[in-house]
Amino acid sequence: MTKRTTRLLTVLAVILCWTAGLSFLAMRSHRAAALTARDDLETCQLLVEKIQTLSRRPSLALERERHAAETSGLIERAAGAAGLPPGGLLRITPEPPQRLEDTVYKEKPIRLVIKKAQLQQLTQFMCQLSAGDQGLQTRSLRLRAAQQQDGAVETWDAEIVVAYLIYDPPHVGPVEK
Repeated sequence: MTKRTTRLLTVLAVILCWTAGLSFLAMRSHRAAALTARDDLETCQLLVEKIQTLSRRPSLALERERHAAETSGLIERAAGAAGLPPGGLLRITPEPPQRLEDTVYKEKPIRLVIKKAQLQQLTQFMCQLSAGDQGLQTRSLRLRAAQQQDGAVETWDAEIVVAYLIYDPPHVGPVEK
């Protein structure tokens, strides 16, 4: 081989190595960008699922406090749908709304007393209350075994507190200077 051919091959080898190095650096950069894009896509998909889940839920809060008759009607319909025994829903006692910490929401609790219901009926009752647009959520449940007669189906007495949210921003008076 001549000197000129050796030089050309050396220059060609250097150019090939330099091109391979630049290609490797570009590939690494594009791979990092692709991994970031994949992570962003996964995050977006999770956010879409969360938005869809939240949009299917009933509204978070009512703009006003319900009338007692309206709330009682919702509760009595849920009791009927759950198959609670007649007269089993003894008491519906609305309590005063309470502000939730430093938020613009108040929670309106309602205390329910139920006698001699089966666990399945109580479960269906609470599911009926929280389903749909009622916005009622079970906050607490106290169960006590009811007096049983021999051979009778096991029944329970329950005290349930359900509540719904009311959007009620605090009223701020004019600012004094």
